[in-house]
Amino acid sequence: MCSKECSNYLKTHRKEFLSEKSREKMSESGRKSVILQGDSRRSKNEIYFYELCKTKFNKVLNNELMFNG
Repeated sequence: MCSKECSNYLKTHRKEFLSEKSREKMSESGRKSVILQGDSRRSKNEIYFYELCKTKFNKVLNNELMFNG
């Protein structure tokens, strides 16, 4: 986008610019991207910290949604 203002306008007026099929395709692509990225979205320090916590504590969550996402 050329500016934040243009980006916000598109978000609020998406239906005017994109067909239903295009919106569905974009949504599906986003979901696929999240699945493919998986653990690669985590830093080495984050992964290491998780491993340390796992050795010290009984119940440790890994990449679970918390606090309303």
